[in-house]
Amino acid sequence: MAASSVIVLLKGDHDENAKDPYSEHLKTLNLQPVIIPILQFQFINLEELSASLKRDYSGIVFTSQRAVEAVTCAMSILSGDEREVLSRKWRSKLTFVVGEATALAAETSLGFDTIGKESGNAEALVPVILRQLIPCEGPKSLLFPCGNLRKDTISSGLQSKDIRVEEIVSYQSICHPDLLKNIEKLFFEKGTPDIFVYFSPSGVKFSLPIIKDVGLKIESIKFVAIGPSTKEALLQAGLNPSATAAKPTPEGLTQAIQSLLIG
Repeated sequence: MAASSVIVLLKGDHDENAKDPYSEHLKTLNLQPVIIPILQFQFINLEELSASLKRDYSGIVFTSQRAVEAVTCAMSILSGDEREVLSRKWRSKLTFVVGEATALAAETSLGFDTIGKESGNAEALVPVILRQLIPCEGPKSLLFPCGNLRKDTISSGLQSKDIRVEEIVSYQSICHPDLLKNIEKLFFEKGTPDIFVYFSPSGVKFSLPIIKDVGLKIESIKFVAIGPSTKEALLQAGLNPSATAAKPTPEGLTQAIQSLLIG
């Protein structure tokens, strides 16, 4: 595979004015990363989330940056004094996160100290939470702001150990309205790309039918997953991922792609 390989990053809603850390890291290999936004996010149930933030929990769980944004939006509904009181309260509680990007969002946007950023998926986060909470005395409960496509990994894994989890569906993921247009444009300008990188199971769900319909040669594409759950989604769709990032980080993805380039 040539050094000028085209790497397509199928990500969530992308801000064209902001630098993407995954794309920037891949450019250091003289690759051509192309970002195609695959999802669009809408925040929902923010008043319900705002009310839940006023209740007492042992901590909070974030499995995505969008969940952090949802809590930030729910906080903004409150008056200044109430918001400050709640912020101080939550900063003193346990904050569990999946991945470094989610940890960074919680730390910078909310000022929370985070636990578990080394976990690359919800399944890996569950034992981290259990190690923290099981030794604690008294009732244990966690607030879990999540998306409409979440799996029950967190809730089932914790509630089986007598840890109450209150799920608040705070955002919903829908197919990006320009996905078809952007993939057709990519095919017209660059032909069939060398590598497609998926960042979520929902990305697989929304884009694969389009990729097949526009005529891309799937048999010549190498598919890369950002983590185990996305790898599983590709397998269920009948595709065998060529690589999976060891960690959901720019460095982890770059290493996975390098293994393909060398191979």
